[in-house]
Amino acid sequence: MRLHAALLAPIILLVASSPAPGQNTEGKRPLYSKPLQMPLRGDDFRLPLSIVADLNAAEVFVCDPLNHRIAIFDRNGLFKFEIRGGMSFRSPIDLAVNPEGYLFVLATHQGHQSVVRLDFDGRFLEAFELQGIPESSGGQNFRSIAISSQAERLYIADQWQHKLWITDLDGKVTGAFDFEEGRTEEEIENLLLGRVDVYGESVLMGVPSEGFVYRFDLAGNLEQKIGQKGATPCMLGMPVAAALDELDRVVILDQQRALFQVWQAEDNTCLHEYYGFGAQPGALNRPFDLALDLDGQVFITQGYEGRVQMYRGGEPAAFQGPSDGKDQVETPPQD
Repeated sequence: MRLHAALLAPIILLVASSPAPGQNTEGKRPLYSKPLQMPLRGDDFRLPLSIVADLNAAEVFVCDPLNHRIAIFDRNGLFKFEIRGGMSFRSPIDLAVNPEGYLFVLATHQGHQSVVRLDFDGRFLEAFELQGIPESSGGQNFRSIAISSQAERLYIADQWQHKLWITDLDGKVTGAFDFEEGRTEEEIENLLLGRVDVYGESVLMGVPSEGFVYRFDLAGNLEQKIGQKGATPCMLGMPVAAALDELDRVVILDQQRALFQVWQAEDNTCLHEYYGFGAQPGALNRPFDLALDLDGQVFITQGYEGRVQMYRGGEPAAFQGPSDGKDQVETPPQD
């Protein structure tokens, strides 16, 4: 497989003990803690594609599509339980969790890519496709999903249409951000979308082909682009995922340079970068996704050896808890 060939390429460890020239080193530095592991020997992750920190329940969810499962860990990185796919869904690639613990999973359902809704025990409730997409759009290829902090909206990244769809919790499209607008045909052909996540009142989405992280408000209005494309220290090669901490700093995962960086959003300044290519614990090789929790812990999934790694000592994630109830969505009925 091409993926395995790429993962076996020569690797070099980039040590992050000293800052790159021009970097601001203020703030906490996340340090490698440990891997997240399944409880049984031989039951390893095959492809931990995405990771989500549920800031309401202090749990961490890992989508492992080749094993058709979702693994769930506690705030200390200890395994709690798993949700196995079967007749109701297969190949989960990403998920979002609402404050009540209900899951919205991008997965295959009856041979089609769908949004599958599960209850907090992992029981299947329903599957739906997006409503309101133009018929001439030519199909979709969803890469990532997130939910607003008040559980009002879903955000779904569509690689084929190059759009960030905004929907209600039943999949009805209420808005979209079009990444093709203003681009040439060649630029559109090379456009790659990354992961979408919500932290507090910000929607973050990496655009690897551009070298930026897009920051939107919850209504989908573009507020700023964070980062600078390049291959030198404190620049971004392929930013695939991002998180926001409570100091309004953006933690960005760079797949190409196999490291993560912290940027000050206000003035688009890189503060520091951490780790790099390697097989040693803490080092990265083809990382896929990143999540930040309220303890300041960073979690990163990667293709090499199916690793999920945990780093401690960062700033807590930006978080807006459930509202007073006016904007809450009613709990879906169980079958």
